[in-house]
Formats: sequence, structure tokens, C-alpha cells
Amino acid sequence: MKQIMLKKNFYLKNNIYPRSLENITAVLNFYFKDYPISEVEDCATLFHNDRKLSLDQIESYAYTVSESKIFFEEEFKTPSTIHNLIDYAYQVIELPEGQWTGSISGRIRILKEFKRYLIASCLI
Repeated sequence: MKQIMLKKNFYLKNNIYPRSLENITAVLNFYFKDYPISEVEDCATLFHNDRKLSLDQIESYAYTVSESKIFFEEEFKTPSTIHNLIDYAYQVIELPEGQWTGSISGRIRILKEFKRYLIASCLI
């Protein structure tokens, strides 16, 4: 697994805890305390069933999103889903811009702004 510097002295590394529904839920509960527990549980189930992200990746992206709360509050008139917010972090950190998904006037614009925000904030 490649290591990605998400912030100073914070690298994505091999999982040390099992990738269980309980652990995914615990990670999301920690970073998304303001969200209804039903949404946290639904999102945890999506990540658990999808298997695309490791537990450490989920934690890293959840951290990145939680540290970027101001950015998302300014971008969205209504709160976005946890799954959507983590997908923004995943796309910006993991994928080259050519592989980002969404409309150019909407999601791609926000992804570009989010990338600039993360760089300016020293989160990537």
C-alpha cells in the first residue's frame, strides 16, 4: 500500500484494527458527532459492504473532512451526507483530476476548490 501524507507526521499505514462494521461505525461516530446516529450507521454499512476503502483510509478521509468542516459549510447550503463528504476526500487525495467524477460546473468545481483548500491548510 502506498503511503500518502495527509498532514505532517500522519501517514496512511497498514490496518491495526479489524475492518468490522463496529469499528467503521466507531470511526464515523468519532468524526461525525453532529450527524444523526442513523446516518452514521447507514454510512458505516455502505463502507463495510463496499470494501473499497480500508479502515485506516476511512479514518484518514473522515479526519480530513472533519478538519475541513468550514469549507463544506461554505460550499453547501444544506449538510451533505457523510458518504458524499468522504468521497470528496477520497477523490481529491487518491485520484488524478482526470478521474474525478461529476459535472464540471458542480462537483468538479468543488473538488478543485477542496484540493486548493487542503493544500492551503497543509492537510495534503
